[in-house]
Amino acid sequence: MDFYARIIRGLKEINTVSYELQTAEKMTGLFKKIIYLFLIATIVFAISSLLGIGNEMVSKELIEYDRSDFELNKLLFASGQVIWGWVFFSLHLFLVSLYFYVFSDVDYHKLLYIQVLAMTILLIEKIVIIPMQIYFGLPPLSSIFSLGIMAQTITSKKIIHYFLAEISLFKIWMIYIQYKYLTVISGKSGRYIIMVVLGIYLIILIISALTAYWHLENLV
Repeated sequence: MDFYARIIRGLKEINTVSYELQTAEKMTGLFKKIIYLFLIATIVFAISSLLGIGNEMVSKELIEYDRSDFELNKLLFASGQVIWGWVFFSLHLFLVSLYFYVFSDVDYHKLLYIQVLAMTILLIEKIVIIPMQIYFGLPPLSSIFSLGIMAQTITSKKIIHYFLAEISLFKIWMIYIQYKYLTVISGKSGRYIIMVVLGIYLIILIISALTAYWHLENLV
């Protein structure tokens, strides 16, 4: 049976699509969806950077430059953010799929499809928090969808703020999607799959939190 990769249907009809994916012998439309995802990610990261989101502390250093140099450096920062967005998405798509392949022995293209769904969720999160950052001035650490706000009320340690800020409703949704699909298409126990999924998520969470923290420390 042929399987056509659809993102919206894959997020909404999890049970039906997961069984279709399990029995699929051929997949079409996946490469096109990956291209679309990268294009949208490029636009979102570019808009976010040009609006000044994430470069607040850098902007403080740039006020010493004249107008033309400031705009040039702002453009360079935006370009850097877009490139980082490509790296971020590439690692999550291809490397995490490879990780799942090692522990599930499922066809790699099927795992790529699952990661396309996962990255769509993370992209939705990025899009949703942009207006909050612009209109309410809320930094990523204070997103109402994450545990970052709670962390700031219980401790003054920045590293814990960044760590808990990486735990959000969108990422829980992403983990649920990965768990449901992998459980069906791999045929392995739910306990085993949740350990596999949480294992890679914990690694990514720690790396993301430490990267954000070290970046802040180098700027202060």
